[in-house]
Amino acid sequence: MRFFVYHIALKQDWVDAKQKHIYEKSTKDKTLADTGFIHLSFKEQIPAILNSVYKNEKRELVLLKIPIRHLKDKIKFEKSDGEIYPHYYGPINPKWVTKESPVA
Repeated sequence: MRFFVYHIALKQDWVDAKQKHIYEKSTKDKTLADTGFIHLSFKEQIPAILNSVYKNEKRELVLLKIPIRHLKDKIKFEKSDGEIYPHYYGPINPKWVTKESPVA
């Protein structure tokens, strides 16, 4: 059973979200309004996402750790590119994030 999901965010987007008390970025260049959900991942999927989506990213990144229990009503586990990924269909409250770590 899984208890956490993760999201890779641009550091500045995360700083802004904490000030506004709402996070609505889906990926580095898209918002929740653009895609309809926020892209999340399981811990073992993080390296592949960093390598494919953020490979040439020059801006600072942070890894957000979120307990699934906070997302229970709007989280879906959906197949994409042959894998199951968690997608959250709503904004994220920054208070739900239990750990933020810089991504080197």
